[in-house]
Amino acid sequence: MKTRRWPLFVLTTVMTVFFLSSCHKWGEWDPPSGNQVYPKLQLLSNHAFDTLEDVDAELFAYPEGNVPEVVYDDYLTNVLSLEGGYMRLASPLLNANLQLGGSFTFWLNVGRENEKGTLISLTGEDNQSALSIKGNGSIAFQSAAGNFSSDPGISALLTPDEWHYLAVIVHVDGYTIYVDGKEATDYVSTDFDFVNVKDFMMSSTHLYLGYDSSTPPEAIKLKDLKVYRNKVTAKEINVPVVKPPVSRPPVYMNTFDDLGTATIIGGGSLVTVDDPGFGQVFKNVTGGMRQNYLLLPSGVLSHSTETKEMSISMWVNAKEAGDSPVYMWSPLLTAYNKAPEGGNGAPMFALQYRGVLMINNNGWCDFTDAQNVAGANKVLHNATDWLADKKWHHYIATMTEKTAKVYFDGVLINEWEINGNADGQSFAGLFEHGSAYTYICLGGNQAWGWGDPDPGFMFDDLAIYDFELTPNQISSIIKNK
Repeated sequence: MKTRRWPLFVLTTVMTVFFLSSCHKWGEWDPPSGNQVYPKLQLLSNHAFDTLEDVDAELFAYPEGNVPEVVYDDYLTNVLSLEGGYMRLASPLLNANLQLGGSFTFWLNVGRENEKGTLISLTGEDNQSALSIKGNGSIAFQSAAGNFSSDPGISALLTPDEWHYLAVIVHVDGYTIYVDGKEATDYVSTDFDFVNVKDFMMSSTHLYLGYDSSTPPEAIKLKDLKVYRNKVTAKEINVPVVKPPVSRPPVYMNTFDDLGTATIIGGGSLVTVDDPGFGQVFKNVTGGMRQNYLLLPSGVLSHSTETKEMSISMWVNAKEAGDSPVYMWSPLLTAYNKAPEGGNGAPMFALQYRGVLMINNNGWCDFTDAQNVAGANKVLHNATDWLADKKWHHYIATMTEKTAKVYFDGVLINEWEINGNADGQSFAGLFEHGSAYTYICLGGNQAWGWGDPDPGFMFDDLAIYDFELTPNQISSIIKNK
């Protein structure tokens, strides 16, 4: 798998919050009755660094350095890497309404050689004011209101080249840093008014990651940056549970080294391809209707009765499937209780190649635009065909009783939320009555009289899990191919 490189707007936003702080000055009058804004914990931004597309930011590299990028990590999967580069974007704290302070949480991995390098910095419009957070946990601030520099307090708690989970709270008296769920430093300033820092943050115009001095960042990695308004609690400070890349094996897997217990219907075959990491794959043939597909073992969708979750993963290639309009309405996988004859019936289940799905099994759901969390289904076919380059791509659908998600190459394409019980919003039949699906087809066999041809796709590594895979686990599958 190729390393993914993405812009880093997210990280910036999160790190900014590190300096958030607020509170009334002594002697300041409360606002008139009815105008008070009561402080509460609020998540302002949440950036996992799995995908960082459509980010309005500028990326730079120091001499002989690299621009910021997202790279693969064995522990946390996709992470942000700052190695000889930095990023600039508009400060998200400009004109922010800060009250008790600001907090951010994130995973951090700092190399031994980068203890004094800058992680995050904010600058003002005059380019004379700046706030910086160093890799050793120290803070530096300069402005017309005065200068401040703290002693490093957490260096000994950050083992070089290992991941640590940090929570940072900045308030009007100073700042507090937690490392791996434990308080590392609680700095209270006695000779500098931290209200100045809060005021500066609300007027800062630019946020930098990895830039503030002549020393370029080296070996800094970040993950899961979250920025909060006000002070985080023990819930946010505690170290999150990190799931392994894939927590347990699939209930069904076919790598197509052989057919196993699957049966070829029609003209498909096992073929060997030259693409690195693939080898022997299943190749369907183009043309025909309900004539060409791979019939899977009858029980492969019957293992989610207790978990009430399922994920279906596969690699797909349209190299010999013809032009995009040929297969624009065709399915990747369909399931029934018998070989369909073209009429409408139940039970049925379909994963459509274009990024949508349907179910009818003791309840039904069409996964409509209204049920999509984005307000509309994203349909990728014909002019937006995600297989048009004739290369291998990864597809996965993850499903629970009330949610369904479709990912192409690890990128979330569609996500639906349903009631789970109401008419037109029932998905439970896939789990509670999965054993009713005894005729399960890979690569075609579209029923319901729609007249869609069996697609001539190639398939590899079909896997069915009895749980919902996370984005990290999906990325791990792609990376390890």
